[in-house]
Amino acid sequence: MTTIAFRDGILASDSLASYGETKVPGDMQKLFRLRDGSAAGVTGSEGEWRRVIAWLDGDRGAPQPQPIGENRSSVIVLHIDGTIEIFEDGYHFTESSKFMAWGSGQPAALGALHAGMSAADAVRIATMVDKSSGGAVQTMRPEPKLAVVA
Repeated sequence: MTTIAFRDGILASDSLASYGETKVPGDMQKLFRLRDGSAAGVTGSEGEWRRVIAWLDGDRGAPQPQPIGENRSSVIVLHIDGTIEIFEDGYHFTESSKFMAWGSGQPAALGALHAGMSAADAVRIATMVDKSSGGAVQTMRPEPKLAVVA
């Protein structure tokens, strides 16, 4: 799966790519910049979260994509104003904690966050104990869109 952590306006993720029990060579991007400047982190089934990311970057007036079969994913969106929205299994809700973690490495990352560590350090700790997290740690914060001057 993966580990995503949030603290102090920053999302952090691991970069391990896997399919089932098989690790895939190279790093996988799990943090994305949305058109409005928000930062998004993803966990779970790639096909599922890619559909949600496309929806978030497109027409949010259309219904939120629903999961197909048993595939599950989470998309965590950190908005420019600091609010966090979670899109999971066809539902969405707002997270209001000062820090949080998601994915298979959540228990270890939450422990690190409770101990005062940064989001990036919490993911590093999780990769030490969670067999489904690994690779380089990636970080992203929301960035306001710059106005285009004509």
